[in-house]
Amino acid sequence: MLNKNNKNEYLIFFSPCEFTKGFSKALISDIQRGQLTSVNSDVYDFVKASHKKNIHEIVQEYNTDSEDFVESYINYFLENDFAFIGSFDDTKMFMDIPLHFESPSHITTVVIEHSENNFEQIETILKQIDSVLTPTVQYVSFEEIMTIEQIMHLNKLFSSCTNIAAISFVLKYHDGLEFEKLPQVLKTGEFFELIIHSAPSNFNHENYIIYIDEKISSNSQCGNISEDTFSVNMPHFTESQKFNTCLNRKISIDKKGNVKNCLSMETVYGSIFEDDIKNIIKAKSFQILWHINKDSIEVCKDCEFRLVCTDCRCFIKDPQNIHSQPSKCFYNPYIAKWKGEEGYVSIEDCGSYSKESGFTPNHKKIAEINKQLWES
Repeated sequence: MLNKNNKNEYLIFFSPCEFTKGFSKALISDIQRGQLTSVNSDVYDFVKASHKKNIHEIVQEYNTDSEDFVESYINYFLENDFAFIGSFDDTKMFMDIPLHFESPSHITTVVIEHSENNFEQIETILKQIDSVLTPTVQYVSFEEIMTIEQIMHLNKLFSSCTNIAAISFVLKYHDGLEFEKLPQVLKTGEFFELIIHSAPSNFNHENYIIYIDEKISSNSQCGNISEDTFSVNMPHFTESQKFNTCLNRKISIDKKGNVKNCLSMETVYGSIFEDDIKNIIKAKSFQILWHINKDSIEVCKDCEFRLVCTDCRCFIKDPQNIHSQPSKCFYNPYIAKWKGEEGYVSIEDCGSYSKESGFTPNHKKIAEINKQLWES
């Protein structure tokens, strides 16, 4: 039984457990364990009202007849290792985790689209990339076939760069690729993964080689948002506070050497062969999309998953509104349902769009839908 007069015991939440409130649900992101737990939105309010308070203060925060309610919440947090009971001194030791994002790199990720032109001039490209302290490079091939010799050559050049720490190849499957030699490629450099797309479904993952049977013919197939694409880790969580987790400090180089924010976008900011990449990335016009975070995007700002979700500014519902919701997201935060789940209702049916104000939730209609879904 909860002792509502206990002033010597405090409810202390573990620092890696972050709480995010959405329109109809809240989310507990256990960043240390990489786990997500969906809870009712009133749980968020309870957490904010009770964090690092003694039991007596928590009970006083609510009516005295809410003792059972308070006890059930506290027990839930304790049983699921989201919090513990400690002393006042313990509250000083368990400080909130700073959520400020920092990176020593001007650009954290570079995506290079394979072409014969880019392959022949890869040393020129890498010289530019290395100058902006880029730690991660992804080399992608959608249609063109690459040989094992080309892969090994690229890997050797990437590994010789001073600042590139991680390399990822996304290549197309073909029968002529000498798969038995691929593990040896992994031993010759620093890269961390090799993804072979359009592969037969009977291929198994091997070491850092990932075979997927999805046929990827262009970058236009990116931008999909689902629970499988959520990232529950500290770098992503801190970056998402202020920045766009897809485009922040990222550049893409297409087949012609054009520098873009994303391969799927049409806007070109310069040429990797003709312009100084440092001048390109310093331009305010190039960095505009970096600062569009989920809290500034329609619908996303009302979603409990916004801080662990990816984003897409290319495939959006209203191309004329850069703050429009991603068109390839099928979660409705106003009713906490994914498309395909029983009772799902589209975003459009929960409000209205206009050129002047974008998407506006219809609170009365949403309340009626939720009553039918959850109270019946």
